[in-house]
Amino acid sequence: MEEITEPKCWLCGEKAETGKTLGIDILTFDCTCCGRYALTRGARFLLSGNSGKAPEKLTQGHINCAQYNIQFHRNNFGLPFWTNTQNYANLKSQFESALPVNGELHKIALDAEKIFNAPVDHSQKATRLLEVFARNLGKQEAFALFTVDNKDLIETGIVSRTEAGIILGHLKDKRLINFTVDGKIKNYTQLSIFLDTYKINITVDGWNSLRILNTEKNNNKVFIATAFNWPESDETRIEAIAAIKRACLRLGYVADTVSQNHTGNITDKIISEIKSCKFLIAEFTYHNRGVYFESGYARGLGKEVFHVVMDGFTEQAPEFDKENKRIHFDLAQVIFRKWKRADELENELYDWIKALVGEHSSLHTN
Repeated sequence: MEEITEPKCWLCGEKAETGKTLGIDILTFDCTCCGRYALTRGARFLLSGNSGKAPEKLTQGHINCAQYNIQFHRNNFGLPFWTNTQNYANLKSQFESALPVNGELHKIALDAEKIFNAPVDHSQKATRLLEVFARNLGKQEAFALFTVDNKDLIETGIVSRTEAGIILGHLKDKRLINFTVDGKIKNYTQLSIFLDTYKINITVDGWNSLRILNTEKNNNKVFIATAFNWPESDETRIEAIAAIKRACLRLGYVADTVSQNHTGNITDKIISEIKSCKFLIAEFTYHNRGVYFESGYARGLGKEVFHVVMDGFTEQAPEFDKENKRIHFDLAQVIFRKWKRADELENELYDWIKALVGEHSSLHTN
């Protein structure tokens, strides 16, 4: 078995105690940052770039795994077993249903290769770091000073101190945080050098940004823009709306239309609903002018708009105007999905929304 020459965490590089208690092919680690975990031989080779030794340089893949391990310990009791894809199914079947025996904790298999190679949205790191700061403050004074530690950076997915310095500088430029180190810091390079010594506090603008973000995260409302009736087949319209609602519900969102029975100004109600929705689904069959207005208004507000239309209503020749089957020139220039059956609409829309917006957080709330 390969020797571990340094008591380092294979996920984040921090100090870790190592053990050899789980057989010849499995090593256990107890990291000051990531917590406890075990690595199979295959996982060690994956994380080390096939060298079999603790990695000297961390990559985004290592931080992905370290971040996952921290989250695992926050949400579960147990010892996660990191393995490579080839042995994942076998190890998972052995451990996932294991019950505590003689005081031992659950053992859960994790696919190291899948998490190591998971895509990362770097644009969200600054926001995530601000959220971690706010959570760490807990019930302290809103503007209390604090320092950043390595665990904060790993939870955010930040790979290096240089990256941390750039992100912290961005938050400072946006006036979301303030910091001091015996006076003023002049550039981002110094930020990375003084990471352990400078003090930070969240500003009023920072708390307001978090409030807006939290409101947006909790928003699961979806507005459906469609004609109130379809001349030739209103039953198909009802099936289409039901399909749209099912697609959204599968992702944790609640979609609905505005009723004609609303008392008061219907336009004001529509505008209010569009302003408060997470995103909008515009169903253009029969090319109702109101649907064009509503989708355009939502796009003007910066909201995601999903354009769908029944097959046969995408003609471009002028002679189809009288049948309301001619697609407007403006819509022909943007992405829209054609559908023939309600189930087809549901599945297409489900995949499209999941790719662009993702699942709502409530979908995974216990």
